[in-house]
Order: sequence, then C-alpha cells, then structure tokens
Amino acid sequence: MAPEAEKHIALIHEKLARKEMENASYYYRKKWYASALIYLDKIIAEYPGNIQWIEAKYMKARILYLRGERFDEAAALLRDVIDYPSKLRIQSDAAALLREVEKGAP
Repeated sequence: MAPEAEKHIALIHEKLARKEMENASYYYRKKWYASALIYLDKIIAEYPGNIQWIEAKYMKARILYLRGERFDEAAALLRDVIDYPSKLRIQSDAAALLREVEKGAP
C-alpha cells in the first residue's frame, strides 16, 4: 500500500476511534458501564496503538475496578497503559489505580 494511502487510513482510524471514545465517555459519565465497555472493547480491538486505544484500556480498567470484577484483566490493562512508550498524563493515574486493583475490591 502506498504511504499516502496508509496515512489516510491512519487518519480515518484516528477519527473513528475518537468518536467511539466520545460514546464510551458519555456512557461512563452516566455510569452505564456495560454500554461503555462495548465501545471500549471495540477501540481496543480495532484501533491499536493510538491515543484512544491506550485511553480505552485505562477506562476499561477503571470500570472493571469500580464493578469489583476481573481484577487480573484490569491489572494487565493498567500495565499496558503504564508501559506505553509515550509519556501520558494518565500513566501516573494508572499506576495509582494499579496499586488499588492489586489490593482488591473498592
């Protein structure tokens, strides 16, 4: 595939992921976690590597923690956020949440 086409596809994926994250954030704010997880899982599966992908992992881990379930999965997601090569503001939040997840239920 030509480099220009790859760039164009990457931009489209970025826009789609951003829209999915807006939807997930809306449901998260409403505390409709099951609906938020649908969008977060889609971002994680379909748009790896971009900023929404890492934010989706963080938000999913928060939801799992808040719901008191799947702590192993939440911890793995948080480690992905912490280990992300770019420095992001959510990495320190992820480290703090990981400490809480490792303690157990909220």
